[in-house]
Amino acid sequence: IEAMSFIGMAPLVLVVAAILGGRRTRAPRGVILPLTIITLVLATAVYAGGPVLRIIQVLPAMSSNPIARARAVLGMLVAVLAALGLAVLIDGPAPRRGGTRRVWAGRLGRLVLAAYLVVPIALAVHKGAQLQDPAFAHALLRGAAIILGLSVLASLVALRGRRPLVRAIGVAGVVVVAAVPSIRTAHWWWPLSDEATFYPTTQTHSFLAKNLGEDRYANVDTA
Repeated sequence: IEAMSFIGMAPLVLVVAAILGGRRTRAPRGVILPLTIITLVLATAVYAGGPVLRIIQVLPAMSSNPIARARAVLGMLVAVLAALGLAVLIDGPAPRRGGTRRVWAGRLGRLVLAAYLVVPIALAVHKGAQLQDPAFAHALLRGAAIILGLSVLASLVALRGRRPLVRAIGVAGVVVVAAVPSIRTAHWWWPLSDEATFYPTTQTHSFLAKNLGEDRYANVDTA
């Protein structure tokens, strides 16, 4: 868990949906904003460092812990926001609200938070691609763009679809687009191996299997 972290494009789209959804989310009132701010602050500390990381490092119990553990916590926070974003898509179109100053201020604030999440990630992906082989970088960016486009399209279908079946297809599409890259990445990082490579059968194992019988355990006094 601490050695590798992965967040796909589709979960990020769901996080944006949770942030922009505001009060439409199923979370209790006053949860989305603090959770979003904590996630963005921790993401800044982990991937950008600077003053934010230095402040966190002087907190109790944080100075002696590696940054990989913060990545694990960040992944959990992103997963929670993504789940709330999926709930926004499941609930469907939002009722129209008036355009008061307070409403527009809330929309603008949520848009700024979403942009603070999306823009650094896009820049980091582009910078990371430049450090790779050109052919690999092109394939990486193309794959990320395709997954992002499919995620956004499926999210719009879920939010703007007029029929429940159409919206359900959009929600299912987001789930599939989120699951497939995650499963492939996990399979690449933790490849499946034959059980025999972990527990090879030796002559000792064969002898014990034939002769040990039911006397498999003995305490120290009788051994």
